[in-house]
Amino acid sequence: MPSRAWWIAYSAYSLATLATANWLNYNVPNPYMDELIHIPQAQAYCNNQWLTWDDRLTTPPGLYLSSYLVSRLLQLVQYSSPASSSSSNCSTLSLRSLNTLFLLLLPLLHSTILHQIRHSVLRPSTRGKTTPSRRAIEQRDRGEESWEALALALFPVLGFFGFLYYTDVQSTSWVLLGLLLAKEKIWYASALACLISLLFRQTNILWIVFIAASSVVHQLEPKAELYDLPLSKARFPDVPASLLSLLLTFLNSIPTLLPILISFVPIGAIFLSFLIWNEGIVLGDKSNHIPTIHIPQLWYFIAFEVAFLSPILLSFGAVREAVGGLAGSGRRIFFSTVVLVGMVLSIKHFTIAHPFVLSDNRHYVFYLWRRVINRTWWARYALTPGYLVGARMIYDRLAASSTLTLLPFLLYIVSISLSLIPTPLLEPRYFLLPHLILRLHLRPRGISRKEMRLRLLLEATLNIAVLAGTIWVFGKRSWKISGFEGDGIGRFMW
Repeated sequence: MPSRAWWIAYSAYSLATLATANWLNYNVPNPYMDELIHIPQAQAYCNNQWLTWDDRLTTPPGLYLSSYLVSRLLQLVQYSSPASSSSSNCSTLSLRSLNTLFLLLLPLLHSTILHQIRHSVLRPSTRGKTTPSRRAIEQRDRGEESWEALALALFPVLGFFGFLYYTDVQSTSWVLLGLLLAKEKIWYASALACLISLLFRQTNILWIVFIAASSVVHQLEPKAELYDLPLSKARFPDVPASLLSLLLTFLNSIPTLLPILISFVPIGAIFLSFLIWNEGIVLGDKSNHIPTIHIPQLWYFIAFEVAFLSPILLSFGAVREAVGGLAGSGRRIFFSTVVLVGMVLSIKHFTIAHPFVLSDNRHYVFYLWRRVINRTWWARYALTPGYLVGARMIYDRLAASSTLTLLPFLLYIVSISLSLIPTPLLEPRYFLLPHLILRLHLRPRGISRKEMRLRLLLEATLNIAVLAGTIWVFGKRSWKISGFEGDGIGRFMW
């Protein structure tokens, strides 16, 4: 159980979250950016206008349905009329407040997931047994995992949109709840949470597949015929052998896997029906969200991860280890050179500059593209060694964390690839679930608990600084703008 000090810190986090929400609503009282579409749609539902739908919307109606349900619940509690309910419980402030409530729940959700992940990686022979040594380990680590969860809950991209009426916080929370319930082997509840997540963002199907497939791997782990090595021992030639063993073991173990299959296969059938009915995965405005081949999205994601995970990744030893892993022998130099050339070619032939990135100066990505990635013709290529070293550092830390074996790691790589590569728009919100799932599987780098705690403190400090800075800039550094829908005020945001 978390300590008294943690509950005091959590109370401070909650008060700061509520105070920030109040400050932002005071300084930005009117809907902004995507809220100009989301909020009127939610208010239409609150008024029982079920046939009203804005064709510019590209995601399902889960956000508006959740707001409608909450507004009706508040109406029952307050004994108010439907008219007053729709006006007060579905105001801009009220709609934003629902996302803020989810922000308050994130530390508790993260803490429980961390505990499940950290204590499900013991040897199969000891997993599930309560031995004195395991009980002592859990009691020692549970408190530290709670502190780590607070640092994760401060992640600035998710935190920022948690104060606005966007889909991200609720969508992410439902996927993470599905992950947690799958770790606890409550398959039907996990599938239900995953299905609900699809009502917020249809691309969550990729992470549902990751959750279901990872659950299958964990169920098959005790079987000797499954070839699934720890990441620290896995090598590239082990990949085809592992995949083949997974296929064969799966086919021979279907009766054992029935609870998982019965829970998750219907979700696949429902989603396939949606794709056929909708003639694709994108709802509404398909013209600006045409699936493409945008391989550099993976390299941008690596840079994003290194930046936000730097407190738990970086050290001279980590860089030296990564460089040694890439260039420690002639064979490694050759392989790294081939990968580096492939990265350069992917940047040359598959870089996409979306019109939104080029024209909308209200987003930080606009300036990142102009002043870093596309500053000169060669700048985008000069970043490739950094991408490669960053990817190796992440892999080394993940391998040392001992929370993922080879097969779940491969599933993760496939999931982020299918999630990011078809997306033409460089958008930090698309990195949310890939980041959080990776971070939940990473242990902070450190040779001692004191160093690990210091790194967690640095991570929390970085998150707070970026979150506070972006919210302050959003609320205070506005300017008059024309040519965009809204109140004529421009603001900087992710």
